[in-house]
Amino acid sequence: MRVRIYQSVNIQLDVSWYKRMKADPVRYAAWLERAARVAKQRPDLRRARERKWRLANPVSVHVHKKRDRARHANAQGLCFPHQWEARFNYYGRMCAYCGVKLTLSTTQADHVIAIKCGGSHWPSNLVPACSSCNGSKQMKRWTPRNFSLKKLS
Repeated sequence: MRVRIYQSVNIQLDVSWYKRMKADPVRYAAWLERAARVAKQRPDLRRARERKWRLANPVSVHVHKKRDRARHANAQGLCFPHQWEARFNYYGRMCAYCGVKLTLSTTQADHVIAIKCGGSHWPSNLVPACSSCNGSKQMKRWTPRNFSLKKLS
């Protein structure tokens, strides 16, 4: 729960910083020039910083990869990291097809209706799947089950 609060605060801070920089074109141009110069001189620093961020934020990396793939396929919808975590927890941190226990690093976000078949990237079309189920499903449409819900007697 604490992570989500920090993420939303960081996003708001980044947006306000960006708005302040864009409001002053001279300062923004100088910042862009300096950033480009540093990136050109020391590309290893940028790569190291990105690698460190990717290792610290596996959920965000996973969601960003899926979002990029969906964007390139012109699919509608967005799924943010906190929405994916909520979806993952809704399914009890299990594969929606076979029920095997998963972690955030071993799960794959599966589109119930594949993007190639006109599916969206809204959270309601995403379910957690293990790699074997996700690979064998391909473009077929399987019905996910929620193994975390207890049977009503």
